Amino acid sequence: MRLALAAAVLTAFVSSCAAPSRPAGALHAPEDERAILATIDRFFEAMHRRDVAAYSDCVLADGMTFTQALKDGRWEFLRRSQGSLATALGSGKGVPNETYWSPTVLIRGPIAVVWTPYRFTLDGRETHRGVDIFDMVKLDGAWKIANTIWTREPGEDLAPARPDDVRPVSLR
Repeated sequence: MRLALAAAVLTAFVSSCAAPSRPAGALHAPEDERAILATIDRFFEAMHRRDVAAYSDCVLADGMTFTQALKDGRWEFLRRSQGSLATALGSGKGVPNETYWSPTVLIRGPIAVVWTPYRFTLDGRETHRGVDIFDMVKLDGAWKIANTIWTREPGEDLAPARPDDVRPVSLR
């Protein structure tokens, strides 16, 4: 009996250590998590191709983007609508490439948030790194990016543990 109880306690302890912690209210929803990350992958692939239609399909046009950019040791706050960013994407120059890794996804019903480090290059030259945050909503069965916020900084401490961790796979 004691051995069985000790085994049960040890199993529960090991399981709790291995399971990711989630804040109160966040649910474990693997299918939704995969769909959310697939939306973010398509978003970055569309940005890379400067495909305004595909990019716009991933976002809510009336959503917002917010940036905290580190310039000369001070944080500068910038904002614009998702729609205006899509328009700027279509008229921009160069080949943008943004990749991310180690995303934390929190889901509750039809809303989610994703926090992830990222790296941005233009024409193959890194311009900055930072942390992306995506506010996600599920509408008519599809996950869309409602709002984005990110830091734009040198980010020397932001790097993937392994190259295989980088997403989207197509942009590695």
